[in-house]
Amino acid sequence: MDIVIVDSMTCGSHTITVQCYHTINDVINLVQRELGYQGVGLEYCGEEIQPGNSLFIDTGITSFEEVIVTPSWGEELQKAKKGVPLDELPEWTRSIEPIVWECITRNGEDLQFASPELQSDQRLVLAAVQQKGTALKYASPELKNNLSIVLEAIRQEGESFFHASDDLRREEMVISEARWSGIMICV
Repeated sequence: MDIVIVDSMTCGSHTITVQCYHTINDVINLVQRELGYQGVGLEYCGEEIQPGNSLFIDTGITSFEEVIVTPSWGEELQKAKKGVPLDELPEWTRSIEPIVWECITRNGEDLQFASPELQSDQRLVLAAVQQKGTALKYASPELKNNLSIVLEAIRQEGESFFHASDDLRREEMVISEARWSGIMICV
């Protein structure tokens, strides 16, 4: 059963943040690791966990602690791995890093559909511009001013130069890289 859990719980003096774990066993393993002992049991109400239902974790230290379950994204991740573009997936998937990663590594232009938070993620933006240099136009302003990302984008596609920040478009190294890529620049 795939689930995504986003919440935290307190067990005695321990606060455990559970986020983006895919299976019930992942949750059990996290609780065991955080509390430093084995034998944590997990019980849940109902035959199947649905979005909005509650998952109860019995740590053996305190009474049941409630964690809210959000929609599972395992199915959407599989679609992304099969090549479904990000704009054809549900809108809520645009802030799920593994789904966005799958999409942008196949088509860097999918960065335009990612959440603003992920458009500010240096690792994701770098992957997008490595796949399609002009994806730089969808990066956050801060990353359009990141020299290594801009240079990589220009190496992939010279016209990415025009999506870099004004400051970087004046840098000799950036101008030189753009010229090397075949872009005519007058200064």
